[in-house]
Amino acid sequence: MSTLLDCLRLLAALAVFLGHTNFHWFFGVSSFGPQNGQDYVIVFFVLSGFVISWSIDRKKVLQPSQYIFDRVTRLWSVAIPALVVGFSMDLIGRSINPSTYTYIFSPNHLEMKYLISSFFMHETWFFSIRPGSNGPFWSLSYEFFYYMIFGSVMLLTSWKNKILAFSFWIILAGPKILLLFPCWLMGCIAFQACKNIRPHI
Repeated sequence: MSTLLDCLRLLAALAVFLGHTNFHWFFGVSSFGPQNGQDYVIVFFVLSGFVISWSIDRKKVLQPSQYIFDRVTRLWSVAIPALVVGFSMDLIGRSINPSTYTYIFSPNHLEMKYLISSFFMHETWFFSIRPGSNGPFWSLSYEFFYYMIFGSVMLLTSWKNKILAFSFWIILAGPKILLLFPCWLMGCIAFQACKNIRPHI
């Protein structure tokens, strides 16, 4: 199962990369590979829902605090290097060819943008904050809220706590993030279907 998931991740990542090469500021080529890499990010959302459901299911005892710690540290293990490397590459790139950054980089309030992005709040409600030129970073905000919403329902014991936590996270997330939540839930549904077919998955 893990080999199949890794293959799907690899194919989706390749499609996302090729999709981004169609932007005029990348290689300057067009009609090569997928036309929009963002479409294939949905594949990662479905896979994420599948893997998180798998992870919760195989642990007999999982405290909400441990779940939050595991998920946030996992996200930070990707987010922090992405922010640091992206910031460094922007500095180098802007010094070499500033015109490339005309439409993909805004220097206004840059420190605040990085701070908000590091806590995954950069796509909540009407925010659409890009840390430097790192456009693909948007998906981590979506992942963060999907983790929190799902965990609050699955791991909290009382219905009162479930409802309060669920309400808190969906209100904080906003409609834009919730719009793609069904895609993430499809991964959860797929896991349950696989589990019913193969009980020892």
